[in-house]
Amino acid sequence: MKLPMSEITKFPAQLFSEELTRNGSSKILVISDNSDSLESNSVILDQAGYAVVTAENGLAGLEIAQKEVPDLIISDVIFSDFDAVEFCRRLRAVSRLKEIPIIFVSDLSKNAISAVKALEAGADHYIEAPFEPVRLIAEVSRLLEQKRAEYAVARHITRATEDERILNESKKQIADILDSITDGFFVLDGNWNFTYLNPATEHLWQQSRENLLGKNFWEEFPGVLDTAFDSKYREVMEKRIPVSFTELYPDQNVWLDVQASPVKDGISIYFRDVTKLKIAEQEKDRLASQIEQQHLRLNNIIANVPGIVWETWVKPDEAMGQINFISDYVEKMLGYTVNEWLTTPGFWLSVIYPEDREEALRQVAGNFKGNRTIAFEVRLVAKDGRVIWTELQTQTITNSENKVIGVRGVTTDITARKEAETAIAEANSRAISEYERLVQGLAALAQALGSARDLNGVFRGIQEFARVSVPCDAILISLCEQEQKMRKIVYIWYNHEELDTSVFEAVPVGGGAAGTAIKTGEVVIIPDYFQHIMRKGVKLSFGYDEDSRDPRSSLIVPMKIKGITVGVIEIQSYQLAAFMKEHAVTMQMAANLAANAVENVRLLEQERHQEEQLRQSQKLESVGRLAGGIAHDFNNMLTAINGYSDLTLRKLNADDPLRRNLEEIKKAGERSAVLTHQLLAFSRRQVLKPTVLNLNEVIIDISKMLNRLIGEDIQLNIVPESNLGFVEADSGQLTQVIMNLVVNARDAMPGGGTIIIETSNVYLDTEYVKSHIPTQIGSYILLAVSDTGVGMSDEVKEQIFEPFFTTKKPGAGTGLGLSTTYGIVKQSGGYIWVESEIDKGTTFKIYFPHFDEEYIRPKENKVPQIIQTGTEMILLVEDEELVRNMSRQILEACGYHVIEAQNGIEALSVCAAQNEKIDLLLTDVVMPQMGGRELAEKLTDLHPEIRVLFASGYTDDAVIRQGIVRENMNFIQKPFTFDALALKVREILDGKS
Repeated sequence: MKLPMSEITKFPAQLFSEELTRNGSSKILVISDNSDSLESNSVILDQAGYAVVTAENGLAGLEIAQKEVPDLIISDVIFSDFDAVEFCRRLRAVSRLKEIPIIFVSDLSKNAISAVKALEAGADHYIEAPFEPVRLIAEVSRLLEQKRAEYAVARHITRATEDERILNESKKQIADILDSITDGFFVLDGNWNFTYLNPATEHLWQQSRENLLGKNFWEEFPGVLDTAFDSKYREVMEKRIPVSFTELYPDQNVWLDVQASPVKDGISIYFRDVTKLKIAEQEKDRLASQIEQQHLRLNNIIANVPGIVWETWVKPDEAMGQINFISDYVEKMLGYTVNEWLTTPGFWLSVIYPEDREEALRQVAGNFKGNRTIAFEVRLVAKDGRVIWTELQTQTITNSENKVIGVRGVTTDITARKEAETAIAEANSRAISEYERLVQGLAALAQALGSARDLNGVFRGIQEFARVSVPCDAILISLCEQEQKMRKIVYIWYNHEELDTSVFEAVPVGGGAAGTAIKTGEVVIIPDYFQHIMRKGVKLSFGYDEDSRDPRSSLIVPMKIKGITVGVIEIQSYQLAAFMKEHAVTMQMAANLAANAVENVRLLEQERHQEEQLRQSQKLESVGRLAGGIAHDFNNMLTAINGYSDLTLRKLNADDPLRRNLEEIKKAGERSAVLTHQLLAFSRRQVLKPTVLNLNEVIIDISKMLNRLIGEDIQLNIVPESNLGFVEADSGQLTQVIMNLVVNARDAMPGGGTIIIETSNVYLDTEYVKSHIPTQIGSYILLAVSDTGVGMSDEVKEQIFEPFFTTKKPGAGTGLGLSTTYGIVKQSGGYIWVESEIDKGTTFKIYFPHFDEEYIRPKENKVPQIIQTGTEMILLVEDEELVRNMSRQILEACGYHVIEAQNGIEALSVCAAQNEKIDLLLTDVVMPQMGGRELAEKLTDLHPEIRVLFASGYTDDAVIRQGIVRENMNFIQKPFTFDALALKVREILDGKS
């Protein structure tokens, strides 16, 4: 705006007395780093009756906008700190500011591109500089009227008469604004001297305002004397009444439409060319039609809202209001007519379900007590007796004194949502049952595979599992040979019988479905198997049978162990598209168990000629790897189940109906996590935290717990050695060992008896070692647990450390107690032996290596852990999508910025493209293409400051020995909880870990 201040002061603000009254409550923010422009625009708006606040740059403008929340913003296109596009983007990002109208002032000759981009970014209008005050006021008035109309729509317009008045007034103002832009306007004082004239007047008269301001109208335009212009103007001046007329201007072939109005100490004259009147009238008609359509759309919106729009007013002597407006949708939704609601006192209360009335009254009464918006659920009884769940969203209506005078709201039918929630709850229950069934099935499969002594036993176990778990009419298993270049069919089940596979020769791994599964390591699903093989020009038949149907769909699952595919399982069905994603997941887990079992069988075949003691030890080691494989796959699933349950529970209210279902899911996940921890312990793939400790202290600490555990009919005797040496082990795991042995002893004495726990310093010599392979010579700390129970046979003793083996009744135990104990002892570097006779009791002897180094007990300094959030950048690398998504949600819930990758190769690419600093790498240990250890080495070479946190469902012995634990790298065990991950990440970023 380039209008001098001397001219601004001449602008007749008194001409807009009506505008001043209406605009008294409208607040306008003016932003400009040009002080002249800032002052001139502020003066114009102030004279027009607006409340004006100012800012000298874009950043200051954003801050003021958030504090003041103006009704409209007038701003330059380019600031000293950033441009209009960035200003719009930042402003629209704030929810309560995104609807504020924005007018940009732009010199299109200089800032045309910026102006266009500003409009694209969300500005509502722009004005070319220089401009006249009337045009600025006109545009401000138009946008504010538009904003008022939008607000009216948001409040579900119910006062139609007032709205019509506002819309008609807005129509007139818009027409006047358009006229003022192109037509002449000037003001004369009481002496007929010019005090103001607009640019259109200058253009029409071909005279500048500088030449006319302060000069006498009659002297400058003597031709209008003794004309209609003369008499009408003098009539206005003398009688102080407005006059409108249309007249041919003297000496010019121009018809003017003139409106002369009295103003303080003078008159204002507005004139326009009649030829432009028709255009203006057409434009006004168009605007009137648009406003009418907007009004119709508003009514249509209310009519088409999928709920009941209502409004109630409260009288001073009433505690509750009476419905004074309700939309026609009420009859469609509840069956009652609008008239019934409007004419029957208290009708709305009678429609509420009796058990919900007290709460509904409390909620609505709360609305009347304070200016607020609330939403609550309530059941309503339809006219036909149906009970309908609804949600009421209400907002208070206030007067100019901010006093609550009523409530308006929308009532929507949420019966379908409630039914869906019920269905979800039932589905969750089914999911838990299915999950438990799957766990039991996999556990049974693991037990069957673990006890298999040949490949046919493994394949038969897979076949039995597939028949009860997925659609299965036939199954074919191939094993890979010569580094996956060849494969051989080793098992076929078809027509309810096993076929002879000895006739099949090994074939090269090709590009078919089986070859694809072997090469990629991914499951292949063929929805129409017949079409697939017909396109290949071949047909695979398992033999002549009584069923002539062709298989219609197929599921090909790779058998993988440590990332290497050792074979494929192909399942066929007579149904089209019989296999879903969940079938693929189920069979992939089973296939991985089978891969472990295949390797176990191969190991067993290699070890059959060794001594019986060594064979038994190695068999347990093989089963341990199988258990570790189970735990690895389970941990990925449990990490997602427990993590998503925890995330969702944190967002649900305590009384949310879905909370109980999620808590049950989480409990099931936690119980399953306990199972996987036991498997990890047996397989020696859990991460231990060894400390130097005294076994006597561990036993004394848990003695009270043990007494409660065994019951009153069993006596517990503890016989500790007074000068017992130290061992280096995990205290929590030792506690688990003792409790497992005591529970096992308790169960062996159903009629009561005695349990003795002893400790002593021992030395195992050559004679003992020879008869107890693979014990080593040396000093040990002995932990012995004895009972006077029923004892065990030799056959039972050979299997007691195998996972899932139990002599208890079905459902009375998992068969993991002693296998867990075995794994903990072995991983701690110790040995465990059992001595038992039928009806004479059992003794378990555990030997832990003596800690020979000098040891000084550290002082305890327990500091409470407080989980903190952060804003750092974290690179998350995880090949399991469920775990990756859940981990990302936990980290983002803690405030961190997260970027993702599904393997090491992709992570390097993402890191190279990332401009911002990456503070922490959170990576899985074992992944396809590139593992977590190799990725961490490459990233730390490129970015030495980056910190690393490894995560895994189990830690392979080689990984533990060769890297993670030895180098004190950070590690978190799957499945981890929300708190565990949040705390570990914060510790690492703060340099505490």
